[in-house]
Amino acid sequence: MSWNVGKCSQIFEDLARRIFRERRHSPFLRLLSHMHGENIFGETARWIQWLFRDSCYDSRAFDTALREAFGEDRRLFGNSCAAAKEPLRSGPKAGVITTSISRKTSTFVIGNFNVIPDSNMQYGNEISLDFQIIRHKIAKMEPTVWKAARATAAAPFYFTPVDLQGIGSFQDGGLKYNFAGAIATQVRDRIWPQNTGSTRLLSLGTGTVNDPDEQTPYFRNIFRDSFVRRGFDAWMSTMDTENDWRKFRNQERETSTPESRRLNVPLGDLPSTLDDVGTMDEYRDKVITQPGSARMARDAATMLLVSRLYFEIGSLPRDTATPFWCRGILRCRGLARDVTTALDNLYPGRLDLCSDSGLIGAFVGAGGICTSCGQYNHPVSFLARHIDHAVDLYLQSSTKNRWRLGGFPATVSTLSFRQKLDAPFGRDDHHLPKRSPCSVCDVGGGSGINRRRKRESIRSRGGEPKRPRVMGDDRQCT
Repeated sequence: MSWNVGKCSQIFEDLARRIFRERRHSPFLRLLSHMHGENIFGETARWIQWLFRDSCYDSRAFDTALREAFGEDRRLFGNSCAAAKEPLRSGPKAGVITTSISRKTSTFVIGNFNVIPDSNMQYGNEISLDFQIIRHKIAKMEPTVWKAARATAAAPFYFTPVDLQGIGSFQDGGLKYNFAGAIATQVRDRIWPQNTGSTRLLSLGTGTVNDPDEQTPYFRNIFRDSFVRRGFDAWMSTMDTENDWRKFRNQERETSTPESRRLNVPLGDLPSTLDDVGTMDEYRDKVITQPGSARMARDAATMLLVSRLYFEIGSLPRDTATPFWCRGILRCRGLARDVTTALDNLYPGRLDLCSDSGLIGAFVGAGGICTSCGQYNHPVSFLARHIDHAVDLYLQSSTKNRWRLGGFPATVSTLSFRQKLDAPFGRDDHHLPKRSPCSVCDVGGGSGINRRRKRESIRSRGGEPKRPRVMGDDRQCT
């Protein structure tokens, strides 16, 4: 949709105020309430009406609001009908979680991506998947954006399920996975099965309530501690995403080096129901004024920005079994000027580039952008113990906070394999259409940047394969 954060926030607020304006009331109940006021009979009749309607809000108003916000024909997978003649290109991968209305309440993911068919086998180990990816065999039957949004937000009691033509009926994805981090990592493994260690995950919470520590009672009150209350409390506890986040972080530490953040603040005494739109302004002010919220936001933004930077090997010595200097160039994916300017604004003092062994040098920010092609190009060298020793490169602030560069941690041999240094010939575009050679950065134009050797045939070098530099690969996952 190409919306910035401000527009997303405004559209979300407008949608919430519109769809949660008023719960269902029949003309008869309105008349009864007007004549006799609120009473137990009117309340009972209202609940009976919601039961037969399968929701307490009019889902048609929800559908209309989503159509106006996202468009009638825009599909999540592929272009909208109006833009069908434009050339297709790969962009950000997005997906939403929903659950079926079957007894098993199976989890499904509606996304704008395809997956590797045999990616459930990775390095000889079968990956057990907790979800199914919705992909219709007919392109014009793919779910539209507004219906995907409707399916993932169809919370029981509030809204009716949504029917996806030719696929099935679905409801709120939070019924089974209220924390989407575990699903996101599994989706990443299905899309990029060989790049599982290059992920940055940002989780957005909905606020926490500081409940007092409760102790298990010694005696059971037959009314207060009945099975109804216990069952309801147990079900509500599964909606607490903080517990799921802690479990996810513990599992992440066991399998890889954590590189994830969560933005969530305590809300104090402001808990309210899901449809209480009157407290949105108060919640917003609470988040903005919460001590530490600005620090958390800056840390999360820095993590995502620094992950755009990556190291490109220039050359390797013949002897890599002993300590050696690995020399190359620090580059940036995307719009280098926007990334470096944002980092300079967040940290006007200084950021340093460092490894596990110590300081490498100062991060020059926008000063490392090539004046000819506009790409980031900063020479970097670090000491590696041997080619199979894991290396970590970071940007470090004056307060010793660290953020890992894209593609790290990795061994030099892994970087060499990703960049195809042993290939006899490479490609000037580094297998990425947007990366074209530059007469200044790639060949060397007197700016002190590494000079690139001319391509030689294998015969001219005695059969030794040339080592061209090819951009490394790194992936990110919302």
